[in-house]
Amino acid sequence: MFDQMDNEKLFAIKLADNDKKVRDKSVRQLQNYIRSRSITEQQPFNEEDMIKLWKGLHYCLWMCDKPLVQEELMDKICNLVDCLNNNDKQVMLFVRVYFVTIIREWIGIDKWRIDKFLMMIRCMIRKTFGYLNSKKWNKILIKKFNNMMLELPLNINDDKIADGISYHVTDLYIEELAKFGASLKPVRAVKILLPFFRLMAISKKKQYVIHLKKRLFEQIIECSDVGIEPEAEEEMEQIKPFGLQLYEEEDTSEYTIKFNYELIANKLFKMGNSTGCLQRNKTLIFDLVKKFRALSKGIYPIDDFNLPNLDEDDEATRPNLKFLDKKERDLSNKKINKKKGKKINKV
Repeated sequence: MFDQMDNEKLFAIKLADNDKKVRDKSVRQLQNYIRSRSITEQQPFNEEDMIKLWKGLHYCLWMCDKPLVQEELMDKICNLVDCLNNNDKQVMLFVRVYFVTIIREWIGIDKWRIDKFLMMIRCMIRKTFGYLNSKKWNKILIKKFNNMMLELPLNINDDKIADGISYHVTDLYIEELAKFGASLKPVRAVKILLPFFRLMAISKKKQYVIHLKKRLFEQIIECSDVGIEPEAEEEMEQIKPFGLQLYEEEDTSEYTIKFNYELIANKLFKMGNSTGCLQRNKTLIFDLVKKFRALSKGIYPIDDFNLPNLDEDDEATRPNLKFLDKKERDLSNKKINKKKGKKINKV
């Protein structure tokens, strides 16, 4: 029976075997197979091949027990990216098919296995950021990655994609990106966030927009260095950024990331004024615009009193408020006089 199967289907069967020794051996053989096939680039993997391999890898993780063993297997699976010989198309296809697989298989994951698959999503996002970092955050790769994220795990308006995946990716995005922040320029860091600017505008699920605002954009504001007093700098240095306080044994001193706050404000403002932006999302978007404009001017946005006016930079289009107030008073006086005249006529 096995003689008539292609290599990818055979790997899928062995990766999902009940025997742990068979699964471990299959993972090692898969590493060598991918490496040998990627060297020549004459027979690149297609989407069908990747789907078969990821089906087996998914159930290989499904069969895996014990946290430490699971983490080791996740690392081995993610490190298959390194076996693709730095081929950008193959790497993006590998990551894409992973998200296709987890979206398809999500409904069958029970409550006892959900944690390890959530961790696998985190590991894959981290590995993808690592690959982009090795490519010096190439603009074309970032654009492909952003489009892939919008189409698959962050496509919150698609009912076929579980909300849990979108929420989880939103929660971990900044944490994992911060691990590569030292090599990431502020402008390029904003480009990595482009899918979330669009989601703020087009998401039909209000609860997700609120969650996105709080867990991503406001987290950037809270972790900014604007408004920190010199006396508190030493204390702030001891605080691990972006929710990394749980990693006590890991050195997170280099986990920093800087954003261009003015560019974030401009992107949000542009998205809020776009034709595709839902009206109910605009209030949250423009609230963020005010806060990021304040940050860009060195002001920490504690409350509405210290936030800049969105119209103050556009004197040419700002209406004459005194003229409008006068017109409004004149109209109200005319209405009052008309009402008085009607009452007198009735008497």
